[in-house]
Amino acid sequence: MEPLPRYPLAPTALGGGTELSVGDLVAATLFEHAGTPDSAEPLHTTVELEPDPLTGEWRVRWPVAHGGIIGAISAADRAAYRSIDTLHSAGLVPTAHARISFDRLTAAHRVIVQLAPATMCVPRNNLLPGALLLPGTVPGEAPVYVHVADGEFTAAETMLMSPGQWLVGLHLHEHTVVVTCGGRVLGTLDGKQAGPVREKLAALFAQGSDVKARAWAVDGSISVDVTRTPGMFPVRTLPPLPLPAGPEIDIPAADVFEFADGSIAVTVDLRSAIDPEDWVQPRPGGRTVGRVSAAHEETEAAPESPSESQLMPAAATTPATAVEVEPAEDSPTQYFPAFVDFSPSVSSDGDAAASETYLTEVEKVRLRRARRDKHGPKHSRDTIAEQEYTGRHRKDD
Repeated sequence: MEPLPRYPLAPTALGGGTELSVGDLVAATLFEHAGTPDSAEPLHTTVELEPDPLTGEWRVRWPVAHGGIIGAISAADRAAYRSIDTLHSAGLVPTAHARISFDRLTAAHRVIVQLAPATMCVPRNNLLPGALLLPGTVPGEAPVYVHVADGEFTAAETMLMSPGQWLVGLHLHEHTVVVTCGGRVLGTLDGKQAGPVREKLAALFAQGSDVKARAWAVDGSISVDVTRTPGMFPVRTLPPLPLPAGPEIDIPAADVFEFADGSIAVTVDLRSAIDPEDWVQPRPGGRTVGRVSAAHEETEAAPESPSESQLMPAAATTPATAVEVEPAEDSPTQYFPAFVDFSPSVSSDGDAAASETYLTEVEKVRLRRARRDKHGPKHSRDTIAEQEYTGRHRKDD
């Protein structure tokens, strides 16, 4: 049976991290393989974290002890590192840096596992096949700052990268170390700190290697975790994680604009801002009312045959320009012989346009009153004289 691939976790990030205490220690294994190291000079080693499905803890295995269990990390401490469950689900064994010491007062060992903060423990992107990962900084050494102003990423995009760990590429352009991420230039390394890194990169590039390094993103600031200690420069490869191949930091169907005062305006496409299940859909069988165009209105207004035009009243064929509307302040609206439009006409651009035959609501009321005064109520006959209106149901004497 082939062993599962190992995935090394960063012990610290930007000089800080979390120390997890290992409990339920197996003293016999520690005495046999670790001895009694003093707390002033502890034993630094690598351990493996194995999930316990029954208790929710991490069983700590020590490769030096032939993979034997030396203790466990409580479920409460493991709960903060749910991102490491991605490694377990992918069939990978996470490895971490551990420190073993012996307390002579209590005659017991102490095992501490060092991990980076939970938000930056697992990378958010993968290495390309065959890429080599440079070792991180040693204790007391600070990461190298990246000048993001020299790159293609905006301030909004670098903020979306934070907080997190990213695997970035390192390239040489004359005497400058260029940092890339997802096929785009992220920035350049500080020239004063990148001297030792530049020399070792040149040696690796001479062998045709693709060099990567860990980078920390916090509040839009990027730093590369690479050591400048002279001497050996060991490199390693990382197995792929079930993550996107590149950094998914671009906002889909959106535009981000940054103003001079630092404020940001985001314009998002409506189809991307609303989930498909939240779209309002008409019920089956519902009548869809479409927009009426001006050409459609002209087609409906034109007579289809000469017989229809003969049936229309003569007043309807009178041009609208012949109508003279008296001001509403002078006298009530009179009955017009021309056709009166009670709805606004529609222009070619779809907006309601006022015409000479269109009346306001006040004019409509005055027109109805003028008709009533002349012809009687609405239900009366037009043949009854104005001065002798006696009602619909009253008979002559």
